[in-house]
Amino acid sequence: MEPLSRRVFEARRRRLRVFKLPSLSSRYSFFIAAVVLLAGCGGKKDPVETVITIEPGQRYQTMVAWEATAQVGQDFASFPEYSDKLLSDAVGDLGINRLRVEITSGAENGLGEGAKGKRYEIVNDNDDPFLINNDGFYFGGLDLTIERVVLPMRRLLAERGEELSVNLNYVDFGPSGFEHKEHPEEYAEFILAVFLHMREKYGFVPDAVEVILEPDTDTANWTARQVADALAASSARLRSSGFDPEFIAPSTTNASNALAYIDEIATVAGAMEATDEFSYHRYSGVSEPVLAGIAERAARYGKRTSMLEWIGADQNTLHEDLKLANVSVWAQYTLAYSGSDDGGAYYKIDSENSGAHFTLGRRSRFLRQYFKCVRPGATRIGASTLNSNLDPVAFRGKNGTQTVVINAQSPGTAVVRGLSPGRYSVTYTTDDDSTVKVHDAELDSTGQ
Repeated sequence: MEPLSRRVFEARRRRLRVFKLPSLSSRYSFFIAAVVLLAGCGGKKDPVETVITIEPGQRYQTMVAWEATAQVGQDFASFPEYSDKLLSDAVGDLGINRLRVEITSGAENGLGEGAKGKRYEIVNDNDDPFLINNDGFYFGGLDLTIERVVLPMRRLLAERGEELSVNLNYVDFGPSGFEHKEHPEEYAEFILAVFLHMREKYGFVPDAVEVILEPDTDTANWTARQVADALAASSARLRSSGFDPEFIAPSTTNASNALAYIDEIATVAGAMEATDEFSYHRYSGVSEPVLAGIAERAARYGKRTSMLEWIGADQNTLHEDLKLANVSVWAQYTLAYSGSDDGGAYYKIDSENSGAHFTLGRRSRFLRQYFKCVRPGATRIGASTLNSNLDPVAFRGKNGTQTVVINAQSPGTAVVRGLSPGRYSVTYTTDDDSTVKVHDAELDSTGQ
């Protein structure tokens, strides 16, 4: 195959102006300055030059986080053999900066959420939702995740001048004789108990509470009203106890169901006021009108949006979520796990061989082009073209850097116009190559 730098981009210094490097004195700035994603180069090259126009005056969402569920095989015997390198790569190479830390409903049963068959079986600590009986809770699984995943990633991000955001996600995928969803003040007590435990043992608390994972599944089966009531009760309880986290909802597995859940949240006193992020999953019910509807509700109520799970999600999914739903937070699913490379984890762990090798997932190689270069605080700006095969999305970073990601479905020649003066770098990823640097270019104030 002809080299991609010639075959796909006929790179000319004065015409291909793609990414801005603010300073080469910072290796990190160099890494995040810019990227072109070229996803697929089969077929014949389009002979017509594609013009991509950047419109910095058009402002959309501000990016907040790239999330992963805090599962890296921390309970594997081989975990110590690969954990340091994997977590370092997740932060420094992939760009993850928010963790979904799950707490199962069965943590309130006094027997232990890890006990066989007890992960979701709730046994109420006592009959008073305003009096916590610490003996009625078990946080062993939570502690393992914090100590083996959260604390190391907090340290790694701090070394890079960033912060790890912790999203506490309540999970209830099994029936109990007593259910938090039927008693919102008991749900509030449960969440408060987690906060108190984390503050006392680790000196920090979650940055956000994701009210319930996939309430519209048969296993969870939370109504929209139950989500709203739990949200209102827990936010009020936490505030009265001196905590002020963000709240995320409704995280429905069916994206279209998120609309009805959001509408219900708006009817319950205190619920919408406490909500910061409208979340959805992509397992069903996805369409352009649905994604646009989620974005519209976010604009109406002054919230941000997020897509927080779809096993198999790839760069095409992300690109669509960024442009149609205006997501500020995005997640595929877990950080790392064993098994097939099916998009259920950013990294695939080979835990059966000596050394517990791990590899970056094939989808993750493309996602990295976005994650690593578009950092928290970057604002999406206008980017347009008439050629849908070279679909751009652009961002302006907090320090003024501009980044353009082109999701290329076929080979072609692109000219990017409208970028500000500065030094730009071009990289690409294909099915065969990852983050290959093509060239740098300098754009001065005269447009040359």
